[in-house]
Amino acid sequence: MNVGRVTAIAMPLCVLAVEMAMLTWERMIGAPLDPMYTLAKQTGGFIMLLLFQLLSCLALVFRYRAPSATLASQLILTLVLSFWHADSILLVQLVAAFYAFMRTAGERRMYIGSLVTTLTVTLATFMSWPASRFLGEWPGRILLLALAGAIALARRGMVQARNATAAAGLEHRRAQTAAKQRDAAVRRSRIAGQLHDSVGHGLTAIIALSEGLTGKTGDSRVEEALKGINEIARESLEDTRKAVRALTETDTTDEDEDPAEPGSRSMRSWDDIRPILAHARTLDIITIFTETGVRNDDEPQADLCFDVTREAITNAIRHCRHVTHLNVSWNHQPNGVTVIVRNDGATGAAQAIAPDDGTGLDRLSRRVRDVGGTFAYGPVNGTEWQVKAVIPPTGKQPTERKVRP
Repeated sequence: MNVGRVTAIAMPLCVLAVEMAMLTWERMIGAPLDPMYTLAKQTGGFIMLLLFQLLSCLALVFRYRAPSATLASQLILTLVLSFWHADSILLVQLVAAFYAFMRTAGERRMYIGSLVTTLTVTLATFMSWPASRFLGEWPGRILLLALAGAIALARRGMVQARNATAAAGLEHRRAQTAAKQRDAAVRRSRIAGQLHDSVGHGLTAIIALSEGLTGKTGDSRVEEALKGINEIARESLEDTRKAVRALTETDTTDEDEDPAEPGSRSMRSWDDIRPILAHARTLDIITIFTETGVRNDDEPQADLCFDVTREAITNAIRHCRHVTHLNVSWNHQPNGVTVIVRNDGATGAAQAIAPDDGTGLDRLSRRVRDVGGTFAYGPVNGTEWQVKAVIPPTGKQPTERKVRP
């Protein structure tokens, strides 16, 4: 049971102050018929009573940390003082120790402690008071202890009921969370199935058609375009399959595993951008790629750089009209890679500014900012469209390797 340090100390101090006042009253103006009167009048007896009070209140400080030991010490001190007929001066401490014991003890220990306390109080009362007054003193002490025990048990039941209610609420919230996760998994599985059936089937059909026409047109430019279509469709089909696997996979990995770490998913390398540039060139777009600086051996940085560049090129082809030139530049610096993708044909580029349901440039903007980078896109010079991003390193040291022009 958790009790504050102030509460644990304040109560024994208050009891000590009251008991010392009562002891002083006994020494100064106590009634001669009081059993403690004679003992308190003597200097040695007064010091002994004061010492017993100090020991009793000191033990009371640990009533919730060591309830059994505290109750045992109070019973022993009470029994010892009964030889001098002065055990009543420790009655308040004994009741407080019994209350703490009943609040915290186990069921079996509670029964044993109650029995031992009753027998010890009975013996101490019998030794302190003559037989003629025993029946007048004993029931009062037993009733006081019984009342303290009843209050302790009632308080204990209230705390247990409150804890049970809190535990039930926690389990209910966990069940709701599990149900939401299950429903989300079902939705992901359904989306994955639709993605696999519709997009996967369409891309497979494109691959089959492009392969069926290859070598039959007699036009080199058409053949080159068919080859590019086939390559793009195959890469898109592979990306679709990866997306389907990501949507349907279960949480079987370790909780400590970081999904952003290399090895937890397939990441693009620096050179993977070259097929994307080649695809743009097959569309008769003059594509210029420049790269300066020293590359970092940093897979997450290379993967994000690839995604930003690919999405910018895709948006230029999809949204902008009459695109004839496409300039891509990567500038490697210690503080990050500056990616700039600029194209002409900005007359229709305003379409790319509209939100796209959390995908495309908006999604990449969040990813870049999540790693501490910057991201911006929009028209420049009135005739061009530009995407610019600064992607910081993730902490790996750069390798001493020169990039290809």
